[in-house]
Amino acid sequence: MAPTDGGWQLSLIEPANALTLPAGAGAWTVSAPVDQKGGTIPVAASGGWVDDRTLRAEIIFLETPHRMDITCSLPGRTATAAWRLPPIGGTKLRRLHSPS
Repeated sequence: MAPTDGGWQLSLIEPANALTLPAGAGAWTVSAPVDQKGGTIPVAASGGWVDDRTLRAEIIFLETPHRMDITCSLPGRTATAAWRLPPIGGTKLRRLHSPS
């Protein structure tokens, strides 16, 4: 996560693909970023500080029923991502939008 005006920029990175998207600070930001493979993945994302050391963001993949929570720890310099319910068809970015 990197700070931007009005929120953060999030990057979801997997071995063969990546997606960078905006997340609003305390409000939802809707966007349709393009992954490295050229697929458009509509999302809504929002985030905020849980405490002075922990930043949490939620991403909703709008063309699927899936949501992901990301928690960043400043002291540990770590980030963890967790699915609310793991996608049945796999968690690859290319599967998180409607087929073209």
